[in-house]
Amino acid sequence: MRAKRTAALATALVCTCTAGPALAAVAGHSSGSGAAPIGIITRTSPQTITSPTPTTTTTTSTSTATTTTTTTTSTMTTPPPMLLVCLSSVRRVIAARLGVSAAGVTDRQFLAANGMPQCNYLIAHARRGGPRGKVVLTANVDNGPQAHWRLMRKVVEASQIFGPVPKGFRPPRQVRGLGPYASWFPALNQMMAINIHGRYLLTVGVIWYHTTPTERIAITRAVITIYRHIPRLAD
Repeated sequence: MRAKRTAALATALVCTCTAGPALAAVAGHSSGSGAAPIGIITRTSPQTITSPTPTTTTTTSTSTATTTTTTTTSTMTTPPPMLLVCLSSVRRVIAARLGVSAAGVTDRQFLAANGMPQCNYLIAHARRGGPRGKVVLTANVDNGPQAHWRLMRKVVEASQIFGPVPKGFRPPRQVRGLGPYASWFPALNQMMAINIHGRYLLTVGVIWYHTTPTERIAITRAVITIYRHIPRLAD
């Protein structure tokens, strides 16, 4: 009996050594335990972990410098030539009409408010032709274009009244013998006319206190007649 047991153990030992892991696996499975089988090596396939590659977006900013060149155009307007409008012939006429010597008539040329040359004639004391007092005569020579049209417009505008006629209104009076549209403007004490070649718009005014309209018209007409018969003034 002991000999049979010894033989069985020897056979089992041989089988165990021969079968090795397979028997151990069967023995473990037959144990009925819920734990993981002892002696079983589980090979796990290596997992490849892919790290996300950071994407770097490079934005290239292009700065465009815009250079704006401003061109300034200067227009040079040539002013009309400066006419010599203070005349010795006018001084002599004024002196004869007012009863003074030619040396008693002084003159001065300058640019008037309309940008045109003007001569002021000054007489300290008139001897005849009106009150014996100070007289100032102004002669403005406008050599701009369209002299006839501008004189006509001046006469028309000075004659227009919109609404009730204001007290003391005096429209321009036509002056015969001095060309088309020649007129006396009572409100301004001025006479206007065009020279014989239509080149100049002439305006002669007077400051002479305590005189009648007839006396003022007479002296301004004598002066403007001299200018009107000059075809071209020196410059």
